[in-house]
Amino acid sequence: MQVATKYRDPLRRLTPTPLVTDLSIMGRNVRLESNSHTLFSGIAALFERSSESSTTPPDFLWRLVGETDSGSNRSWQEMAAFSDEGLRYVNLGQRSFFAIDLDSSQAIAFLSEDLARDQVGLSSVFAATLFDLTASALGLVQISAACIALHGRALLVLGPPHSGKTTSTYLAGKLGLEFHADQATFLDLQPEGLRVWGQFWPAAFRLDSVKFLPELKTSTGSFTYGDLTFLCFARHPFQASRARAVIPVGCVFLERRAANVPYLIPLAPAEREDRLSNCLAFQDDARFAPQFASALGELGKLPAYRLPYGDDPAVAATFLRSILMVHHSLETTR
Repeated sequence: MQVATKYRDPLRRLTPTPLVTDLSIMGRNVRLESNSHTLFSGIAALFERSSESSTTPPDFLWRLVGETDSGSNRSWQEMAAFSDEGLRYVNLGQRSFFAIDLDSSQAIAFLSEDLARDQVGLSSVFAATLFDLTASALGLVQISAACIALHGRALLVLGPPHSGKTTSTYLAGKLGLEFHADQATFLDLQPEGLRVWGQFWPAAFRLDSVKFLPELKTSTGSFTYGDLTFLCFARHPFQASRARAVIPVGCVFLERRAANVPYLIPLAPAEREDRLSNCLAFQDDARFAPQFASALGELGKLPAYRLPYGDDPAVAATFLRSILMVHHSLETTR
């Protein structure tokens, strides 16, 4: 009887999760349950900027179990993932993982307590991926784009890795713009029109950004994932105190080291649609195709530009600010 009792729940499927709260995330209600104070408080802290009381039933359930005896350390290993119709599974090392069932609107995760104490990794790897794979079921469309705003009007900044999105949007903040995202922007098509939300995890600067931003040496902490090391602010200096949706007014595709003299090139509708169709973060289930098409269709109606420039992201930042300033001037004179 002792042996049977010891192994009656070897997968810990019946682990109680008495810590419960509802998180307001991009206008949605996600219920968080956990057995771990470390994991519970770490995840809840990520959404303090957007916390709003809600009486509506949860749109999704995250059930997160902390593992105190995982034998892991504070080193985030590269993820391995699997997906099928309605099911996503992500493995983080030998013992940590999460699985998402879209049909039941539930996610369950097991994570080492050691990893949960690393707040930057918890937000940038674990929570970001968990939310990315939940977002479609919440009616959001994730695209690979940075986002900056002025007076509630936003400009989406797109481009391949090393195109200068993170550094140029930071420098645009120094010029008076509000930072919302450097990696991921979420499209939210509402009855009143398209809105966008920025990411909740910190901006990640590559090490070579220090030559343009010397303050990164003393104002950030380092974070390593796989064979890449990034510098991250604990809190982005140009981010609003409260998370909010903003109205997109245009898109800019950065083309770094493509021109000695920078200049804006308006995109024709066909080229605009073609470029936007390639900005989705990943291939999702077919059930979300109409949702994605509608959101991208609305985004494709906005002005879009190519911006070939040299090596200095400060040049790109100046153009980004000018676009939003011109748009604001036109709005105020109407």
